Amino acid sequence: MKKSVITLIAIILLVSQLLVACQKYEIVDGIDNVPSGTMQISVFKDAEGATCTSPYITWTQEDGAEDYIIQIASDKDFANIVESKIVNTSRYSVAKILNYSTEYFIRIFARKTVDGEKYVFAMSKSSFITNEQHDTTAPDYTQTRTLFDFEEYTTESFAELFQPHAGGDTITAEIVEGAGVDGSKALKLTGEKGSMGWSAVVCSLLPTDKKVWTGTTGIRLHIRAEEGTSVKFSVKVGKRGYQTWSKSFIVKNEEGAYITIPYEVMADQGGGDGIWDLSIMTFMQFTFSGSAGTVYIDDITIGSTEEYMYDTTEEAAKGIAPGILETFESEDLSSKLSENFNISNVDTSLTAIKESTDGSGHELYIKLWGNSSMVQLKKAAYELTKYDYTQVDGITFKFKISKVNSNASILIKFGSYLNVYTATYSLEGVQANEYVTIKIPFSALTLADDGLSSGALDYTKIDTLQIFVKESQYCHVYLDDIGFYKD
Repeated sequence: MKKSVITLIAIILLVSQLLVACQKYEIVDGIDNVPSGTMQISVFKDAEGATCTSPYITWTQEDGAEDYIIQIASDKDFANIVESKIVNTSRYSVAKILNYSTEYFIRIFARKTVDGEKYVFAMSKSSFITNEQHDTTAPDYTQTRTLFDFEEYTTESFAELFQPHAGGDTITAEIVEGAGVDGSKALKLTGEKGSMGWSAVVCSLLPTDKKVWTGTTGIRLHIRAEEGTSVKFSVKVGKRGYQTWSKSFIVKNEEGAYITIPYEVMADQGGGDGIWDLSIMTFMQFTFSGSAGTVYIDDITIGSTEEYMYDTTEEAAKGIAPGILETFESEDLSSKLSENFNISNVDTSLTAIKESTDGSGHELYIKLWGNSSMVQLKKAAYELTKYDYTQVDGITFKFKISKVNSNASILIKFGSYLNVYTATYSLEGVQANEYVTIKIPFSALTLADDGLSSGALDYTKIDTLQIFVKESQYCHVYLDDIGFYKD
């Protein structure tokens, strides 16, 4: 009998311990009953010991935690919570801009799965006081600064900085030896295309990173695509949960090139007051949009776009000379087409480089199936910026067309960034199946009426050359010898 009682007591004690171990704590009134955790909370401070109004918060991991809830409140009782977020890392950059000279309170809950549901099982608290208001435009930096030098990173240390965007498709990032400029390390990004149609990696910028943006006017990075791929890529910066800005471009340059993105051409992604504010930068994001592929990135810097545009190459020093910029002569004609031209609104199965019928060499042959075809130099963003176009007077090219409608015309787009200029050449009087050489002087170019372009055409910053055949349905177009002339 005595032995049975002892056994019963042991069973009761064991069950009691199991019940305590499986205790579930919900975030409701009485949350202070959640046991204190081991998490040590740190709020980033600058060299002067000040905490900015959008602080960077880290904490030590709680054993067994699957994720965390972080809450920021303006009172120690957490009656007025100003920000709350669930994160699967042990760091967080506050999205809202908090008040100056104000004490804020932090509590972090560690969560794990119990009976198929997430419950908190530990909590830690802390507080901080934001810095006094100061002039966000000072100091005025004037020199180019490196944001990321990949020589300093391994794949593991880089993963602590850049993380895949949870809302997108699969993306991988690694640091690769010898893949950067002059054989240096580079960032290799591979994005997959899934149900979301996009993938991205995101970097949280430290408060010290944000300061260096002041006084700059653009971002520059060296980028190239994996061989045989064409990728729609974008760079986004701003403050998470507030104002963000983005610029997209096509990457199809296997040798790599420097891309400069002036802030003025970055599109407002909304979420704030629309004002570009260099003092609030908290993240940078690289995104594959609507396509899969691999790119290599190196030398990410910010600085003056004027400084970036300065090119000391021999071509830039002497300017571009009159003559042919792009011809269709090549030992490998099939690769010539895919490497150098972007062609749209045509029958792609019939697009090719062929022997010209006038015996002058090769030409680009396309069959137009709509009311507008377009030919764009794919490498324009890389090659055209090398030249000073003040050395020549206009654009020239040769073509013939199998059928000429009465209202058909040639449209040229030529310019830089938001300053795109256009000119239209009427095909009235042009005979079908006869070669015509067209000269379009720069003096005939006018600012594009696209709602975006503004400002004067700067001949030292050209990155766009497009040729459109307009209003000529279902015809064959033969294009040859694109170049520049001087009267």
